Amino acid sequence: MKRRINEIAHNVEKTSLSELQCSKFSLQLDEATFGSSSVLIAYVRYFSPSLKCVTDEFLFSKYLEGDPKGETIFRCMEEYLQEQNISLENITAVTTDGAPAMVGRYRGFATLLKQKAPHVVAVHCVLHRNHLVAKKLRGELHQALMICIRSINKIKSRPLNCRVFANLCEKNDETANQ
Repeated sequence: MKRRINEIAHNVEKTSLSELQCSKFSLQLDEATFGSSSVLIAYVRYFSPSLKCVTDEFLFSKYLEGDPKGETIFRCMEEYLQEQNISLENITAVTTDGAPAMVGRYRGFATLLKQKAPHVVAVHCVLHRNHLVAKKLRGELHQALMICIRSINKIKSRPLNCRVFANLCEKNDETANQ
């Protein structure tokens, strides 16, 4: 069973990488710290010719050697893409969390990427922007947002709740994004 899972994972990775070598794609990066270690996590979104649709895939997760600064993050990402024969020119957009290491004016990841691939559009992650706005909400709007958050967490907390909610949405001709 383990061997078959590894073969499937290898096949999915191989297919995704071969498609990225000849496709334009957007990149989403996040740097997370676990204890004293920093990990760079990368996702890609691209049009998959084999599936004939836009695909979101996990690209890689790597420990950052040294400090989690923009130069280190850029070097880690660049080395991975070079190992896989994927050109920086294939990147159309990059989304980050807005941390100084990611968007710093002189040595941030996005700045370093734009030096190598000037056509790349750097975007601040939508969820992080919404979180920044939500921190400043007051009164009734904040209370309404908290009710929505509790409702979503309740639905997502149990598989049965998710199925019941999906059925409710289907009966009302709505889509339930899992």
